Amino acid sequence: MGSDVQHNSTWNSLVESGYRAHLNGCFREAESIYKTALGLAKQARVIFHSSTAHVLSLLGDLYAEQEHYASGESMYRLALRVYEQIDGVEPIDTAITLKRMSAMCRLQDNVTEALDLNERAETILASMRARLDHLFNTSIAEK
Repeated sequence: MGSDVQHNSTWNSLVESGYRAHLNGCFREAESIYKTALGLAKQARVIFHSSTAHVLSLLGDLYAEQEHYASGESMYRLALRVYEQIDGVEPIDTAITLKRMSAMCRLQDNVTEALDLNERAETILASMRARLDHLFNTSIAEK
C-alpha cells in the first residue's frame, strides 16, 4: 500500500467497515478491523498521520462505549500523541481528543487530570472562536 495507505481505497473501505460494525454493535468485529487498519499503517510506516490518529480515536470510542475506560483513555492518548506530532492537524481534532480523554479520566475518578485536559481543550476552542470572530468581523468590515 506504500506511504499513501490512508488515501488508498482499501484502507478507506476497511475503516468504513469497522465503523459500520461499530455502529451496528458488532464490537469484536469493529475492534478487529480497526486493529487491522492500524497494523497496515504501522507496516507502511505511516503511524504519524491524521488518519491513523482518527482510527485510534474510533478504537477509543469503541472501548468507551463498552465501558472499558482505561483502554479507551489509552487509545485517546495515542491519538493525541499522533495529532501533536504532525503538521497541519486541525485544532478541532486535538480538542475533541482532549475532551474524550477528559471524559475517560472523569469516569475513572481522575478528576484533576480530567479538569486539566478539559482546560486544554477549551483553550484550543477559545482560540478557534477568536480566529473565526476575527475572520467574520474582517469580512463584514470589508463589505
